[in-house]
Amino acid sequence: MSKARLLIVEDENLVARDLYNMVRTLGYEVTDVVQTGEAVLHSIARKKPDLALLDIVLKGNVDGIAVASVLWEEHNIPVVYITSFADDLTFQRAKLTEPFGYLIKPFEERELELTIETALYKARMQLLLKEKEQWLSTILRSIDDGIIVINPQGRVDFINLAAQKITGWSEIEALGQDLEKVFQLKGKAIGNHLSGVSETSESTLISRRAQEIPIELSLTSLSGEQDRNGGQVIVFRDITVRKKAEQELQESWARLKRTLEGTIQAISTTIEMRDPYTAGHQRRVAKIAEAIARELKIPESVIEGIRFAAEIHDIGKIY
Repeated sequence: MSKARLLIVEDENLVARDLYNMVRTLGYEVTDVVQTGEAVLHSIARKKPDLALLDIVLKGNVDGIAVASVLWEEHNIPVVYITSFADDLTFQRAKLTEPFGYLIKPFEERELELTIETALYKARMQLLLKEKEQWLSTILRSIDDGIIVINPQGRVDFINLAAQKITGWSEIEALGQDLEKVFQLKGKAIGNHLSGVSETSESTLISRRAQEIPIELSLTSLSGEQDRNGGQVIVFRDITVRKKAEQELQESWARLKRTLEGTIQAISTTIEMRDPYTAGHQRRVAKIAEAIARELKIPESVIEGIRFAAEIHDIGKIY
């Protein structure tokens, strides 16, 4: 496996030369040796290194700490600070850029090698994590279900496009807001459900435009425990179309039932007209059959069928 490529940023020529020789002795390739922060960007444009050995104090208007921020955040190049200054203020500033190593001059070859290898490994892991986070974020943002992630304080940390569309809250407006403000349920508080993992349930969401939207939702604890320490994930979907279809189906069934009852009644009346001497007999048989069926605890749908059949059990009289 080939050794990593390193960029050396050092404004003292003798120190830079010693560092160059040390790095080469350890088997690493040196992409460039520069002295100013301004020269760093020109250098990485020609040949991108795997890691930068960076002095904090540099010549010019841009110091090493400012350069380090650009290298990692914009170019994914990890940085190891090399400096003679170890005061608290410098160290605190350096920490803000999240360096992957920190060496105080002078140092030994072995110390340098261990720091470089550790920094390269940490950088690979962080880049892999960043890639997975971007991959996961892309999936969450593109799926049709609404997703809202809240932190342990009950504030919105993430809201995908589907959730924005359903709730009427944009991402910029929703982030940092209390969940109760962004996700309002009719007749109940969403906070009452935030107790770990819950089963899928139906409710009515009040959108930002005061629209009542039927939804199906589930709540899951990020920590996997029955508490709120790890935050919560709310997954929900708009079921307006499904509810409308269910309502239409119920109305259709009600119309069909009324039609069937009317047909049965017409047939029963026709039978009694053919045999007026037994008028009312079929209705009495139907009542007795229904009473027996209820005593036997037969399902309601079957009882209804028994009643209908009893009301026209003498249908042969029409012939």
